[in-house]
Amino acid sequence: MTMQKGCQKQPGMLFAITDALWAPLQEEVEKLSHRCTLEITNLILNFVSKDLSVAVEKEVKKEIASVGKIVVQALIPVIEKGLPLAIYEVFQEFQKGGADKTVDLLEKAIYSKLEATMATQIQAQFQKSGKQVIQEALKSTLEASIIPAFDLSCKEVFEQIDAQFQKVMTENVAAVQQQFESLRSPSAHSLKDAFSPMHSKTMLTVRESSWL
Repeated sequence: MTMQKGCQKQPGMLFAITDALWAPLQEEVEKLSHRCTLEITNLILNFVSKDLSVAVEKEVKKEIASVGKIVVQALIPVIEKGLPLAIYEVFQEFQKGGADKTVDLLEKAIYSKLEATMATQIQAQFQKSGKQVIQEALKSTLEASIIPAFDLSCKEVFEQIDAQFQKVMTENVAAVQQQFESLRSPSAHSLKDAFSPMHSKTMLTVRESSWL
């Protein structure tokens, strides 16, 4: 009867021990998870407010340099084609007696064509490359700061969880062993008490048989 009661108590004790082991570990995991979330949030905020703007500015400067070359290349044909026409128009005006307006007309004729060409080329180039500039800035900044910091944060969290798990196991293993020993001892004594009379009776029967 005592053995049966001891066996019946074992599942309940096992659940209690498991809860005792799991509770502090779960609490530590929640703390570390919350801390990790805060760190990642701060990383993203810093990324948006500082790193991203710097990266975009850097990429835009590079793009402006390339746009400048493209615009210059586009302006050369305009100048080559437009200049003779502008000179012809100015010459026509000069023949009409508008010598005082010659320089102004030449400037206006050339600048109007150049401005129109520049505006068209710059708009087309930035529409084409603006998206790429943002993508490159995001990619370079993420690879340089966010991803390494995220990996490091996750690594630290996992290491601390593992350390906490080892600590909990070390602190509780002795208590668990004692609990099992206390459960096992009554059961062992009960088994011994139950089997001792049977053992004595069996030995007596064997001896009596041998005497016969």
